[in-house]
Amino acid sequence: ILPVERDHTRPIERLQGEVTFDHIDFAYPHVGRRVLHDVSFSIPAGKVAALVGVTGAGKSSIAKLLTRMYDPDGGTVIIDGRDVRDYDLRSYRSRLGIVPQDAFLFRGTVWENITYGNCTADAEEILIAARQADAHGFIMRLPLAYESHLGEGGAGLPSPSQMFSVFQKR
Repeated sequence: ILPVERDHTRPIERLQGEVTFDHIDFAYPHVGRRVLHDVSFSIPAGKVAALVGVTGAGKSSIAKLLTRMYDPDGGTVIIDGRDVRDYDLRSYRSRLGIVPQDAFLFRGTVWENITYGNCTADAEEILIAARQADAHGFIMRLPLAYESHLGEGGAGLPSPSQMFSVFQKR
């Protein structure tokens, strides 16, 4: 079911992040085949969870229900103790951050790619970001480290087997 805004929704100032899927049933409207059946789980605020499974297991469907791209056919998606349909849709979505499955790298240096979202970042901020992403060690193994040039989509990065041989030599 495509999301429909309820009459008396409320805007959100802040989300704590507790997520509960309560007996969710879902089928895409254009397919009709049930993708999720009686799915229930809870993730406490501040905790990290990973959805792992084969293609077609429902991982992306769960993300689409969480972001209200669709509403479930049955059951309730609950955030911070409230049915997500009770939140103002625009306000709710503005509080979400999406990390796509496929990372995209732009043509330019590693440094330029890291600063893409914040072109005023200084060297310390860039190094902190790289370390927090657990990328600093990998970057330092590149031929020119942060000044290594990348092609669009990461062209020019060593293949995993090439990187493995670099790790073996060090």
